[in-house]
Amino acid sequence: MRGSYIADLCHVLHQNGLQTQNLTFEMQQTPLEGVKIQSILIIPPHPDDECLMASLALRLRELSEKNQQPIQVQVLPYSFGSNPDRVQARQIELKNACSHLKFELIEGVASNSAHFIHILNQVRPDLIITSCETDRHATHIQTAKQVQQVIFEIQKSTPDYLVHVAYSEFWGQLSEPNLIVPLNQNQVELIFQALTRHKGEVARSPYHLTLPGFFMDQARRAEALSFGQKQNLGAFAQLFHISSFSIKQ
Repeated sequence: MRGSYIADLCHVLHQNGLQTQNLTFEMQQTPLEGVKIQSILIIPPHPDDECLMASLALRLRELSEKNQQPIQVQVLPYSFGSNPDRVQARQIELKNACSHLKFELIEGVASNSAHFIHILNQVRPDLIITSCETDRHATHIQTAKQVQQVIFEIQKSTPDYLVHVAYSEFWGQLSEPNLIVPLNQNQVELIFQALTRHKGEVARSPYHLTLPGFFMDQARRAEALSFGQKQNLGAFAQLFHISSFSIKQ
């Protein structure tokens, strides 16, 4: 072993001609081109999903830091899972993962509509990142629907709010992805390490070990879905679907 699990894998990939470093992420020719993003709110269905959908927030924050326009990234989970005996532990694990990613954790859950509406009015994110309705998991589907329902509820009283929603995939594929986020070794390593903070979940199923394969499969699919994005994807990437919700009376 040369180093970490991710470093060893990237060494093998690099030896076989796959790029894992110095990958750029440009906003040109994407659904977010020209969109000013100062605040991102991630709504993961469960603790650990904030890691699995973190790539876009990480890359946007990286761009913002280069432009000296910092982005605030916050996380409000939809739930703490279906096992009441694990709720407290999962709260701690989520806090630790968010700390590793330098995301701010908001108390409460997005399944509480009144609380979610309050947080959305308070935070006023420019971008919400969540799961998609085709994700083949009941809670993931409920989360996507809850995000839309809360936006529509706010629409009734707030005529001038525009928010973009980035839908991610895990259990099921996006039907129409329209954004490719290339990832380098350091970013995959960061997400991998954050995911290991969910100790109870990875002890139950070591799915953190398949995380690189998850990103590699999306990079493979992205090659055929380039959407005109002129970017060198390399070995790892993540797909999203961006929708815009213009709130007007």
